Amino acid sequence: MDTFLVQGSLTGDFNKYSAITIIDRQNLETVLSEQTQSLSGIYSDEEYISIGKLVNARYILSGSVSRTINNYFLELAVIDIESGIRIASYSPKPVSLPMLENLTAIKSASAELLGQLGANLTEIGLKSLNSVENTERIRAETALSKGIEAQRSGTIMEALTLYYEAANFDSSLIEAVSRSSQITTNIRSGNIGENVRNEIQQRNAWLKVLQEAASYFSQQPPFEILYNTELSTGKIDFNKGVVDISFEAGLVASAAGYKVIKDLKQGLEKTGKSTDWGFKNWPVSGEAAIFNKDITNFKIKASLLDEKEQIIGVAENEFIVKNDLSFVCDLKNMTFKSVDANKISDNLKIAFTSINNINPNNKPGYINIFADLELGLQKFTFTWIDEEIAVGRNKNFRSYWNSVKTIDTLPIKIGRLSITAIADKGFDYDYDNGLINMPVNIVIPNHITYIGSLTFNYGTISNNQETMKSIIIPDSVTFIGKFVFRYNNFVSITIPANLALTPGTFADSLSQVRSGSDKYVDFFVSYYNNGKKVGTYIISKPEIFKSKDIYNEYQNITPVWKMVK
Repeated sequence: MDTFLVQGSLTGDFNKYSAITIIDRQNLETVLSEQTQSLSGIYSDEEYISIGKLVNARYILSGSVSRTINNYFLELAVIDIESGIRIASYSPKPVSLPMLENLTAIKSASAELLGQLGANLTEIGLKSLNSVENTERIRAETALSKGIEAQRSGTIMEALTLYYEAANFDSSLIEAVSRSSQITTNIRSGNIGENVRNEIQQRNAWLKVLQEAASYFSQQPPFEILYNTELSTGKIDFNKGVVDISFEAGLVASAAGYKVIKDLKQGLEKTGKSTDWGFKNWPVSGEAAIFNKDITNFKIKASLLDEKEQIIGVAENEFIVKNDLSFVCDLKNMTFKSVDANKISDNLKIAFTSINNINPNNKPGYINIFADLELGLQKFTFTWIDEEIAVGRNKNFRSYWNSVKTIDTLPIKIGRLSITAIADKGFDYDYDNGLINMPVNIVIPNHITYIGSLTFNYGTISNNQETMKSIIIPDSVTFIGKFVFRYNNFVSITIPANLALTPGTFADSLSQVRSGSDKYVDFFVSYYNNGKKVGTYIISKPEIFKSKDIYNEYQNITPVWKMVK
């Protein structure tokens, strides 16, 4: 049993449910290393008291997890450092491995200890401590504990990946963020912390780190498999009594893994020597490359199980990774062909059985598999913008868009990757399939912070289509590109507080209507003349947009933009 997991959960509970100030593990480890103390964690009560005095603590929480044939025993105690007396204790109790792994046994112990220490736990607090922790928190604590173990073992790239993974599962896990920050500060600056005297030694030090990363990612590729458990039926053969059954799956870049690789790439570039050292094309090719043929194509197999865990169908598909850091995901359907209709029930289950001929059940941690893929993502494309993901349309998108006519339901995440941007030309003219009929009223979702250039280019120009009426940009958006609403017309727009607009944003949009000789009704001019105030602007005389000759001069109509709130 991983004792780091127990430590992390106890620390989190005491921080959350009491006013006790906790001295975190990192500070404790630093003090112990400076005092040449062992980091084994095996101490007597007297040694615990000595450690507590070193860090100026009032109490110290100690404990142990021991194993018997059938169970584990968890024992904990809080010791007053001044008196040496145990003021709270959790006597040895048998707990199962699942109770430790899902943190229920640890949370129960926290509740008992906090009660003995006089913490005033509310009914909600007690209920929370006596319930199963949410899955994301368990995953986060588990990744953090594995990261600490890896760091103590000297495998720094593995540790960094696991710390990033922990923070992705639970951003409130401060220890994971702090530990990863300490490692990446040197890497991103180009200084990997080695004591080197010349350039040859510096190059060799970097090679050692890159080889460690390549070795780690060859065993734990920087990807995740996501799938949706909803099954859909396809082709039916009534004569044979069989039917095709499909589900959506995807190979997705691991947010943690890609972040580590990008940190290393940034650090290499900071040295200014990556070309001279032969690392110009890292991680794609060359010495210590990561994206070799073994982790670019993934043949994935899955079985369809009935309620008795019997295999009633097998699906297989190949997922392709673009062998550089631009890859986000490859989403496809996996189909169980010719499933016997008589064996289909309401309790069917999907089980992944092979990834490049490796059984994931026999190699835990090879690639994480999560049943949390949102349905319908195949109609979008995804691209990187720094460490965030931008969304746009693809060839499957037009029919969906024309049916829902809304943009306020764009996906928020794909796996651990946050979708916070709309890509350049994200929803522009579909040159292969014709116009995308934009919704009449556009509401940008609150999770979007970045809107690329030409996003809605040619969105509503159509002979028989109702024109765009309004655009609402939320406070979350801090950047917007050029020509975003090119060849679109709108009569109302809401501008948020944190957005710095430029004339280029509305260039060639029909907000720049010409009215009379050499006169333009330009929204940006009105916005600028209003002191760039936050709020909603509307245009008077919106009937001008009903003309097919929108760019003609209007001698008798002089619409203006006005701020209304």
